[in-house]
Amino acid sequence: MFVTRAGRHDRSDLKEFIESRRGGEVDLAEGTAMIAREGLIIGCIRLIEVDSGTLVYDDVLVAEGRDETVAKQLVQAAMNNQGGTIFAAIPAVQTDLFTEFGFAPLDPTDAPEPVAAYWRLHPGASDELAHLKAR
Repeated sequence: MFVTRAGRHDRSDLKEFIESRRGGEVDLAEGTAMIAREGLIIGCIRLIEVDSGTLVYDDVLVAEGRDETVAKQLVQAAMNNQGGTIFAAIPAVQTDLFTEFGFAPLDPTDAPEPVAAYWRLHPGASDELAHLKAR
């Protein structure tokens, strides 16, 4: 397995991967994606810059049957690739993965307005979201 920043040649595979995991259409025009591949894409994470130096994790998706190692490598690669303050609204079951990388709980009302606006426009699929902040 290798993890790399998604390039233009990965777009159709990435779009298909994301849409098959979360349903609906995805707009790949915004943000930066890191992908894990073993031939096919087996995981991805996307970062969206909502303000200068302020980023939001949008998708952290791993193919069925893959272990948490893929998700950990994706989070680590994304954090190494981007500077600034990173926010995440993730399913509560993924909290341990992110706290391992220095994320701390955040009251969503304390998020900067660009982050809060992004979260309002892109609500998560789960009712049980954890809001976190790193760096």
